[in-house]
Amino acid sequence: MRRADFAARLVARDVRDRDASVPDVRPIARATPGADAPAAGAFAGEQRPGRRALPPADLALGLRALATLLDADLPMGRTLAAFADLAPAGWRAALPTIESAVRDGRSLSTALAASPVRIPAVVVGLVRAGE
Repeated sequence: MRRADFAARLVARDVRDRDASVPDVRPIARATPGADAPAAGAFAGEQRPGRRALPPADLALGLRALATLLDADLPMGRTLAAFADLAPAGWRAALPTIESAVRDGRSLSTALAASPVRIPAVVVGLVRAGE
């Protein structure tokens, strides 16, 4: 089996089992003192108006899918094309913008930061560090 086919099967399995594979961390966040306060520092970019929040489960599953596809040594263009078929619902509004930005020569981290959904700045920073 080709490595890319194996990666696509893993991602498809994760999409099917998403509720079982992504723990709900919201109760922990609510119990944290100051969790209701506006985010600062690494999450300050999330406060921009007009951007829809990406649900935590969709964020985790989407990042896992991207990592699996990239780990299969697919080029970025093919990774994003495959991700469009496998992406959780929360990512779908952002995919055309992300794909267009990457096609225009921008980095993935820059494309994520400019997407129409709110992706935590810490995630964008980790992607930037990996680039």
